[in-house]
Amino acid sequence: MLLCEKEVQTCLEFGLIPLLKEYFIEVKEVSLYIHDKICIDAHIVYQDHTVNMKSSFLLDYQDQCLCFYDISGSAEYLFLNIKIMNVLKQLLKNTDVKIKDNACYYKIDLPIQSIEIQQGQLEIKLKQRT
Repeated sequence: MLLCEKEVQTCLEFGLIPLLKEYFIEVKEVSLYIHDKICIDAHIVYQDHTVNMKSSFLLDYQDQCLCFYDISGSAEYLFLNIKIMNVLKQLLKNTDVKIKDNACYYKIDLPIQSIEIQQGQLEIKLKQRT
């Protein structure tokens, strides 16, 4: 299955918006594009302040975990420029998401065999039914 940039953005929003609402974070605008990595440029509101976030990452599925890895980027909040991994560590510390190095692992049982970036799209290979 091939997902274009808009479809990847819709899937990520569907999965992340409920988590962000728990922390009173409102997404105002998001641009997602796929090159060698998935890149996100977002404007969100936290505590009545606009946060500009730029991040890139790779995506995989292994050991029943959705893996966001090789994460880089930053968030500009007020006069601060904070590394995105520091933001994620604070935001996700009381959730089922595990953080290690520059990666986040979300345990979820999905019928996915592999995820790869292919020519500006995300290719998801599903496991064959037995």
